Amino acid sequence: MTGYEAEKPGDGLFGYYYDNEVFSGGFVKRVESQINFSLKSESPMEGINFENYSVKFVGFLRIPITGKYTFIAKSDDGHQLKING
Repeated sequence: MTGYEAEKPGDGLFGYYYDNEVFSGGFVKRVESQINFSLKSESPMEGINFENYSVKFVGFLRIPITGKYTFIAKSDDGHQLKING
């Protein structure tokens, strides 16, 4: 990614939380230093329904060591994982 090398390290990824399942309407934004949640019957934050919400994380991952990495996502209603597009 051109220009990525000049970026300063950040504090995490931006999380855009929507109070629906289709990423529409208003959202609540916060910086997440870790993406490691176990939300059984809890809301991810105040103002977001615990049962039917969607979240999109945006930012860059700086991988310190070349190699293979595994990303795991589990949900009861579905999920998508897109990296680099």
